[in-house]
Amino acid sequence: MPRSLDHLRSYFDALRGRERSSITIDRTYGGLRCFFRYLAQERLIPQNPFSLVERPKKGKSLIRPLSMDQARLLLAQPKIKTFVGFRNWVMMLTMLDTGLRLSEILGLRRDQIDWPASRCFVQGKGDKERAVPFGTAVKKALWEYGQWRGEVAGQDIFFLDQFGGKICCRHVQIALKRHGDAAGIVGVRVSPHTLRHYAEFGIAGIPSRPSTSATGGTPSASRRSWDTRPWKWSGTM
Repeated sequence: MPRSLDHLRSYFDALRGRERSSITIDRTYGGLRCFFRYLAQERLIPQNPFSLVERPKKGKSLIRPLSMDQARLLLAQPKIKTFVGFRNWVMMLTMLDTGLRLSEILGLRRDQIDWPASRCFVQGKGDKERAVPFGTAVKKALWEYGQWRGEVAGQDIFFLDQFGGKICCRHVQIALKRHGDAAGIVGVRVSPHTLRHYAEFGIAGIPSRPSTSATGGTPSASRRSWDTRPWKWSGTM
């Protein structure tokens, strides 16, 4: 047993020496622990050595938010003349402005949007409902998307795919990564969580829409700038 413990601890030390991430090391630990537990249960080994091996501590890293310029570049990527592109643009703009989680924005229903009060009600962690205000620019974008979305029989979810069904979380994650790569964003992971942190930090200034032609099916471009508060917008409509 002592030799087995030394081998296992040396192995995890070697992983740290190779600068493997704490997540990789933790998953490796979990997989090996299950494997050795199985061997012990089947009596292929006399004892599970992992009962004496400490679980590696996970390192905590700060999530870097997008800068103002990176947010501008990201919002310029979707092809807003198409339904999917315009929908993605509206979702990205809403997450940047409000800090909604991906699950919250994908689960948003039409009856949860309070248009006169410029807010929406979402089910957050712990199945708790909370009111989230949004700015004038986001209100206009949500309204324009709602007009394009139209009525879909038996479907109350606000953001839909091109076939009128619910959007998969993985689809949004892949789309964001693709837009981030196209924008040439480096040093920041482009993900729904990153967009949420942009709103939390209240970084100032993003454009509302890239330029489009008058015949493209979407309104002409306008620019707004963010106030220091996450959901307050200023500028002309």
